[in-house]
Amino acid sequence: TTSMWQTHQHFWLEIIERLDAYPNVIAYEILNEPPVASDLDYDRMGDYNTFMATEMRKLTDKYIIFNREAAATNYTRRPALVPRIAPRNVPNVIFGPHVYWKGNFDDLTRSVPQWQEWSALWNIPVFVGEWAADTQASVDTFVQTFNSNKWGWTWWRWIWFSLENVNRWGRQVFVNADGSATTHLTYLTTTVERELVSF
Repeated sequence: TTSMWQTHQHFWLEIIERLDAYPNVIAYEILNEPPVASDLDYDRMGDYNTFMATEMRKLTDKYIIFNREAAATNYTRRPALVPRIAPRNVPNVIFGPHVYWKGNFDDLTRSVPQWQEWSALWNIPVFVGEWAADTQASVDTFVQTFNSNKWGWTWWRWIWFSLENVNRWGRQVFVNADGSATTHLTYLTTTVERELVSF
């Protein structure tokens, strides 16, 4: 029988064979937010990331991204165990964590020193694979923080918002029905333009 790891390996090898020649494909992410349900899963994740990155590296020289864990229900993430998840002895690998504005900077404030520590420990660069914020000031702070650390980033469409007094996740839209930029897109372009001028 084929294991789940081998199934995922075959999936990625087929994707790489089909897409690797395209110059706009710059990286492959092993698995988005892999779940952990126990402390032992951190070692398993490190083994899994090593297996997958090793197999992927046989077909591509492009970046391979590994992601921070997502905690399963009734389990709390253990930052002290995160150093175990990095692929071992595979070149050209990037750490791609996620962070979101939830009405405050708590996640960002907590995450940045962890990412700095792990990046130095692994000697691996950081590329923030998902983030979003909901005000001009918060967008400014996120981008300035990433840029000051020389981290690449991609904005994602999830956003934390309140509807009928309930906080929840939802998708944000960047373009209105008439083709004009939404408020969120304007926040982002304003920040990027300002950062480019000051760069």
